Amino acid sequence: MLIVHSISALRSTGAPSDNFIKVLGYYSAGDGGGGDFLWDALSTSAEDGGTIFESSLLTTGRWKRIYSGDVSVDWFGAKGDGSTNDTTAFQKLSAFINNQNGGSIVFGVNKIYIIGRQNFANGTGKGYAYQQQPVLKIENCTQPVMIKGNGAVLKFAGGMKFGSHDPVTGNAYIPSSMPFVNADYIGNIGTAIEANNNKDVSILNLEIDGNDTAQSIGGQWGDTGYQNDHTGIRAYGNETLTINTAQFHHLLLDGIMTGWTGLTEESPAKPTQLVNVNAHHNGRQGWSIVGGKCISAENCRFTDTGKSVLASSPGAGVDIEAEDSVVKNAIFTNCTFANNSGCGVVADSGNSSDIKFNKCNFYGTTSTSIFINKKRVVFEDCLISGEAYPSLATYANDTEKPRYKRCVFTPASYEGLPVFGTQLMDGSQPAIFDECLFYTTDTAIKLGTSVGVTYIDCRFLQNGSNGDSYIRGTFRGLNIVDITTGSNDFYGYKNEGDLKVSGNVLSIIKTNAGQSFTTSYAPLSRLRVGGINNDNIFNELKIWFNTDPPTIYMDYWNAGDIIFNTRLTPGVPLGWKCTVSGDPGTWVAFGIQGGVQAAAQANSTATDVAGVVTDLNALLTKLKASGLMD
Repeated sequence: MLIVHSISALRSTGAPSDNFIKVLGYYSAGDGGGGDFLWDALSTSAEDGGTIFESSLLTTGRWKRIYSGDVSVDWFGAKGDGSTNDTTAFQKLSAFINNQNGGSIVFGVNKIYIIGRQNFANGTGKGYAYQQQPVLKIENCTQPVMIKGNGAVLKFAGGMKFGSHDPVTGNAYIPSSMPFVNADYIGNIGTAIEANNNKDVSILNLEIDGNDTAQSIGGQWGDTGYQNDHTGIRAYGNETLTINTAQFHHLLLDGIMTGWTGLTEESPAKPTQLVNVNAHHNGRQGWSIVGGKCISAENCRFTDTGKSVLASSPGAGVDIEAEDSVVKNAIFTNCTFANNSGCGVVADSGNSSDIKFNKCNFYGTTSTSIFINKKRVVFEDCLISGEAYPSLATYANDTEKPRYKRCVFTPASYEGLPVFGTQLMDGSQPAIFDECLFYTTDTAIKLGTSVGVTYIDCRFLQNGSNGDSYIRGTFRGLNIVDITTGSNDFYGYKNEGDLKVSGNVLSIIKTNAGQSFTTSYAPLSRLRVGGINNDNIFNELKIWFNTDPPTIYMDYWNAGDIIFNTRLTPGVPLGWKCTVSGDPGTWVAFGIQGGVQAAAQANSTATDVAGVVTDLNALLTKLKASGLMD
């Protein structure tokens, strides 16, 4: 068998006697682009740059690569040396796979492929200032497509134009106002891997580096921020999509964008699966989900969005936002959403529902941890740190409401960064919390001021803060409130189970500006509760613990309010009940500490009826005087 060192040498070789030739490399021996070739004397097929080559010595006949299985991008001239731009090789590989209707692609082990190229408009009216060229674009394949990364890196070339640029001069253009959507000024860097309308796509063991610090950034373009294309993977309309063990970072738009146009509630499943994916330091999103049914992510991280060169809205770890489609039946397991400029996860617009987060961690450092505005969203066994918006919509019934099961809400730090917000969550809209723990050590348990949430078998622990808490809503099952310092307001609550309150539980009762309680009237503990009666009128009952009934202004009291006496001296009242509403109102003592005893009454020595009546009346007088008889 004849042996040559490069594809260039192959093209300069005629047919040997045995029609076989071994090529040691594309450019030089051992670079991964070599292989075995067979001469096909009758072929006039077009050269594809990787598997078919012409001979400069003959007009008829072609060298055809002998292979089965994987197709390497190195066969098409990619060097993967970290400096040479390999975009052309990826474009040739794309054409080959699309022509074959699918196939298995392989990258060189741990190689760094430089990608990305733009066309400059050099004039107006073209609909772009800088137009991205496709890199690896796989479309309409009816056979499976597998991309085996082998630990390789696809790294965007530096110096490309992003944002708004003048289409004539190429200089950065700063719009006078936003939104700005003049297409002639758009600069797109492009997408590393596009996969559209394929039967089955799998992407394994790959890293995509947007190289954002090396790009030339102009003014903003879009409705807000920078909505130009610079994405790791964009995948639309694939019957199945799997991304396993991959990293997407420092892209100026999204790490990953997946979608399916035209899906409805009745459409069959279109599985999209992410496993061991790390999307971090991207400009707009770690993952944008704009359509799909049967979506899953396991052991993934979506962090630090908007924490590199640019931050564009929404700035989320994951944005669930159906566009001309639905997002339905999604599950996230053992995933982390942390330190994003926007929400850890946001589900706010579009037809999205039936989403579950299982054993996930959410850390909001500069924005909210979660922002949920959709039906049938479930969180189970999750840690949620940083102010959360667990529910923002109205729902027809409890089944539709977001539900949180065995979740922990606490201001836990992420990598030493501060925790966002002044409350654990904004409970302004209905949601259900089942067996959840709300725990703080240096701030109050602030859950918003709405009574529309439901707590089932939850625990609220505030230890180390003197702040004012708000734990309001409907309580079912056994709920335990343990506030060792500070105070709480149950205003408007509804109890349908057992509510166990321990520690120093106080309500928030307003006083006149600048007025405070005197020491003698400062309550040791107070509880304010209430509910809606059958006439839809809110009734409130205040239960206090103090040494005396109020005699100066403290609050407006309603008939039925109670103050229990904290002095344990025998003979003093057990407490006082307000009988006439007012400020301070009218109070009547009830009960006696240590029990009630009437004055002593000697045994009767009467010898006739009149004497017995006299002794009995004396006894009745003493019983009435003691309060034992009216």
